[in-house]
Amino acid sequence: MKNWNQVKLVPEFNEQGVACYKLAGGNYVNEYYVVSEAETRKLLNTPEIVGYEVYDCLIPSTSQMLYYFKEQKKVTTANILSILRGALNYPLEESCYREHIRVHDISFLSSERVFADEEIAGLEIKYSKLTMVPDSTLMIGDIIASGETLIHCLRYVTDFYRKNGAKLRNIIIFTIGGTKGIEILENLTREIREFWPEFEGFITVYYEGIFSTYQDKGVSGINLPDVYFYFPYRLWTSLRHGCFPFSDIQLSSALFSLFLSIYLLLYVYQFQTLYFHHPFFGVKSITQEVN
Repeated sequence: MKNWNQVKLVPEFNEQGVACYKLAGGNYVNEYYVVSEAETRKLLNTPEIVGYEVYDCLIPSTSQMLYYFKEQKKVTTANILSILRGALNYPLEESCYREHIRVHDISFLSSERVFADEEIAGLEIKYSKLTMVPDSTLMIGDIIASGETLIHCLRYVTDFYRKNGAKLRNIIIFTIGGTKGIEILENLTREIREFWPEFEGFITVYYEGIFSTYQDKGVSGINLPDVYFYFPYRLWTSLRHGCFPFSDIQLSSALFSLFLSIYLLLYVYQFQTLYFHHPFFGVKSITQEVN
C-alpha cells in the first residue's frame, strides 16, 4: 500500500469498552476503521482460542460498531453474505439482532481454491444460495489476506443483482485482515460505480489492526505469500490496544527474525533441561543415581 506515511488513525469514539479509530489522510473513496476491545485483543493474542469462543470474542466490538453505523444512518436494512466457511466465525446476525437492525435474509457462497499440479490455479464457486434485497446494505464477515476470494465473490454477487435489475446501497465488511484489502476495495468501488453511480462504497472494520502479509516464504520457509500474516504485527498492535501510529505497523523482517530466534533459544533451553539428563543421552538419571 502506497503513502502509508500520510495515513493516520483518528479516534472516532470510545464507548462500552470499545475504542474505534478511523483512517484519515489517504484520500480514500471508502471508509476504513480499526476497532479495539478486550475480547478481540484476547482472541488475537491467544492461539488456543478455537470454536465458538472465537465467535463470542467478536460480539462486543461488532455490536458496538453496528450501533455506531445505525446511529450514523449508514445501515437501515441488511442482507448478510456468508462466504463459507470463514464467515461462520463472525457474529453479524446476532450483532444485528442486539442492535435492532433488521436482517432481511442471509445469502451463502462457497469459494474454493482450484489446484493444478499442486499449485493454486484459481477459485471456483461450488455452492451458491443468493437472495436479493434491493437498495440494502450487504454485510460480510471474512478474513482478507490476498483478497482473491473477496473479489471473486463480490463480482459474483453484483452480477446477480444486475441481472435482476437491482442494486446495493453499500457494503459493510468486518475482517481480521491486511493492507491488501484497502487497495482491492478502492479498485472495486470504482469498478462498481461504473454501473451503479450512486453506490456509497465500502465500510470496512478491522479488528485490532491492519496487518501485513508475507511476500515470500519468510524465515521459516513455510509461509504462503499474500496469505499468512506477520505474527509480530498481530502481537504489537494488540499490546498497544489499537492506539498505534502506522509506522509501528511497518515492522521489519529483522524484528520477526529476532522474535523467532528468541523463541528457538527458549525451546532449545527447555529441551536441554527436560531431556539431556536422561539415560538416552548417556547421563544417569536422578532415579538411577539414588538406586
